[in-house]
Amino acid sequence: MNIEVRKAKLDDVGGIVDVHCSGVRTWYRIANGEKIEYKDLNIIERWSFGSPWMSVETCAIHLNYMLMNYQYPLVAILDNNIVGELELFIGEEKEF
Repeated sequence: MNIEVRKAKLDDVGGIVDVHCSGVRTWYRIANGEKIEYKDLNIIERWSFGSPWMSVETCAIHLNYMLMNYQYPLVAILDNNIVGELELFIGEEKEF
């Protein structure tokens, strides 16, 4: 078994979302006693009540931000499928 690890690309968004959602059957939040399915939330609610990795739209925004800021989102690939994702942030701690 060979797992390839490489820097993520915007084309990987669907695979990244699939990995993060792989254990979710139906995702919903409760508002005013009512179940609202995640797919029916607007983009801001999706980000707020889930995470950027739980939908293609918000994952693309998050991944693009990371790539534009010289960070290192990585994907693990097995048999041409994304099977894992990692985000490595490199920064400098400011002195006081």
